[in-house]
Amino acid sequence: IVFLTGLAGLLLIAFRGITDKLIPLFAVGAFLAFTLSQAGMVQHWRRNAADKGSGKGRAGAALGINAVGAVATSIALCVILIAKFKEGAWITVLIIPALFSLFLAIRRHYDWVAAQTRCPHPLDLSDSRPVVVVVPFGGWDLTTERALRYALRLSPDVLGVHVSVTGDAPPGEKDDKSDDQKQTREQEDVKRLWARDVEGPVKAAGLPPPRLEIVPSPYRRVIRPLVAFIKTLSDQYPGRIIAVVVPELVETRWWEMLLHNHLATALKAALLLSGLQRVVVINVPWYLKDTQARPAPQE
Repeated sequence: IVFLTGLAGLLLIAFRGITDKLIPLFAVGAFLAFTLSQAGMVQHWRRNAADKGSGKGRAGAALGINAVGAVATSIALCVILIAKFKEGAWITVLIIPALFSLFLAIRRHYDWVAAQTRCPHPLDLSDSRPVVVVVPFGGWDLTTERALRYALRLSPDVLGVHVSVTGDAPPGEKDDKSDDQKQTREQEDVKRLWARDVEGPVKAAGLPPPRLEIVPSPYRRVIRPLVAFIKTLSDQYPGRIIAVVVPELVETRWWEMLLHNHLATALKAALLLSGLQRVVVINVPWYLKDTQARPAPQE
């Protein structure tokens, strides 16, 4: 509908709003539709005609009527197309075949996708090893907590991945030796947080604790080091599914959504375009209204 609306608007602009000049286009389109519909009914009666009895006679009569209609409308179409060619009917000679080719290309694409995704065998459970779950996080908050709780329900093999972006400057550009100290302190803080808020409760629950991986990023990037780490992880676990659990904030207003989840969106796009066929991405939403509804923690 939007495409047809835009096309109609372009035609009005091209003909400067003079609708009389659009009549030849309408006539060609109308009689082309009549011709195609009549020809389609002829094909219908040929395929579905009764084999015997009075039904065959009725089908033959209907086929004849539709055939006459198809011939009549096709003759009228040719006359209008020739007579009004210079008045704008030539546009239909370009647009209609182009649209027809586009629709055929779309149909071929859908057929190709159906052939690629067709499953000729029943459910294959030969490889039932648990997935390797990766939870990227920047800090400890409610979104990370929910993502980890979900990940621990998926698999006993869970990795929390933190990208350390307070590392050194690129080689040759380092001008402050305190960057090493900042990186060390930041990594130690993350390790202490992980041991206190993640490993401790998980061990107390009798579950295998998730591992912590800290990925240094000397160029202060996040997406590229994460994707490189996941590629390396995929090589370390051949044949295993790598599930990347991405926590996301969900706002109640659409314009507030523009303020969040930039890194999550970029990470999902990078993983989907990386060509890693054993990597799946799982969104774990956190609705901010849940936070607003919670009472303040008691001290």
